[in-house]
Amino acid sequence: MTLTYRLDKKPDAPVLWTMSCGDNCNGKLDITNALTDGGVGSWQELSVPLRCFVDAGLNETAINAPMILETNGTMKLSVSRIEVTKGAYACP
Repeated sequence: MTLTYRLDKKPDAPVLWTMSCGDNCNGKLDITNALTDGGVGSWQELSVPLRCFVDAGLNETAINAPMILETNGTMKLSVSRIEVTKGAYACP
């Protein structure tokens, strides 16, 4: 999965990317550091292998929501594209 984004205000609490596969079925990853590593104000890409979500509990044959972003804090994030890609790197 690749997310193309621009961070306009850094998060002040953890940010979780969840892929859902139904009730009590999901893979949830903390992407806070990956989001903030590129700094503020420029377009970035974050690539995460599907296996990272599978390792976190996702059933890859039953995905019904490929991206849910959650935080208990605040941030400002613009998203231009979310896509399934090959060749993603390490888990965040």
